Amino acid sequence: MDRSAATPSWCRFDFTNPVVARSRALYDQNLILLEESYRRIALGHRLLNKAWGVEGAVDDGVQPPTNGNGAPWPPYEVICLVRDKITSGRLYMLPDAQCWIGPATGKVCVVCGVRIFGGAECEVGKPDSAVFAHLVCHSLWCQESRAQHREQDAAAS
Repeated sequence: MDRSAATPSWCRFDFTNPVVARSRALYDQNLILLEESYRRIALGHRLLNKAWGVEGAVDDGVQPPTNGNGAPWPPYEVICLVRDKITSGRLYMLPDAQCWIGPATGKVCVVCGVRIFGGAECEVGKPDSAVFAHLVCHSLWCQESRAQHREQDAAAS
């Protein structure tokens, strides 16, 4: 907030007067409260207007991939799947964890092969050659990619 326009010229007041001193203290407190209000309003915009936030993030919870019976896959099974796909060349090692996250659009997860419904989906790669993954699958894909990069670096040295 630009205080220069709203700040009165305090130098012309006599601060030995207790009413003026109290007024100045209350004015300063009100400025602090006003700035805090502006901050809370800005933070609240995400809750009021879903377009300003990541849909399906913390509010909706993480939607893990499921097996054929509808039960969620245990993380260790997804890690084994990622490791096997990287080893066979069906999945590449991620150079970093960068991705675009948005609301699920029903694309098929490149890691587990299950459609992404509900929650968030991660778009990895360039827009013309992007692949999609569940948030959990992407996280485990990044973890396994980092582990394999470390193994390659250790083997090279």
